[in-house]
Amino acid sequence: LALFREDNSWNRLISVYCKQTCRSYFQRTLQRLMRRLAYERRSYEVDPNRLGGRKPNTKPLRELTQLFLQQLLRSESQFPPPVRFLCYYLRQELAMRFPSETLPPIAAFLFLRLICPALIMPTQYGILEKEPTDESRRTLILVAKVLQNLANGVQFGEKEAYMLDFNDILDEY
Repeated sequence: LALFREDNSWNRLISVYCKQTCRSYFQRTLQRLMRRLAYERRSYEVDPNRLGGRKPNTKPLRELTQLFLQQLLRSESQFPPPVRFLCYYLRQELAMRFPSETLPPIAAFLFLRLICPALIMPTQYGILEKEPTDESRRTLILVAKVLQNLANGVQFGEKEAYMLDFNDILDEY
């Protein structure tokens, strides 16, 4: 379902609404972890084209990704009620039109339009006061890639072969 992937007024409106509504949730849920990571000069890079012959940091990135995922899963009960209601409503509407596919599009929507952008742009979501270092921003992009693929139910393939080692996380959850 490409319903929530389109760049249209409806999706932009919902994204802005969710961003504002989830601001304090992200601060409570992700701020400590993000602050620890954001100003490091440490590389978690796994793409050989960006490593200049250095060894990929697969294990540290895997551990960090699992920390983010566990933090999000543990905070499920703290997720803002208005956004929960929106997801419930969207699920009901999807069920009428696409009875076999209701949960995956909602999860993909939440990650595509809310959670992954919050990871990639933490200052815009009120999680951090200052922009993260370039290394940290790249790390957050890699974490977001794994989380988005998890939400979409899609394995990494040859297009991003350097991410293949993360398919086991996708299988685990």
